Amino acid sequence: MSLKAVTYCKQYRRANVHTVGCNFKCKGCPYNSNKESMHQELGIEQVTNALKSLNVKWVHFVGGEPTLCQETLVVSQHSAMKS
Repeated sequence: MSLKAVTYCKQYRRANVHTVGCNFKCKGCPYNSNKESMHQELGIEQVTNALKSLNVKWVHFVGGEPTLCQETLVVSQHSAMKS
């Protein structure tokens, strides 16, 4: 499980932290069908720096299965301390 990307919606001040590497095989999951293009990983520091640089009100963890990604705990703790 790894962190893939951070996207941002300025209108809602919402950051989406995308994860990959889910071991589930859910039918219809767009992340499951696109595994070959998701080989680049981001480090925790890269993600937290991206979140620091944005005017974020909400952080959503999406893609794969975020609860299987240990890094999401660190990122969520960092986000909680910032608010």
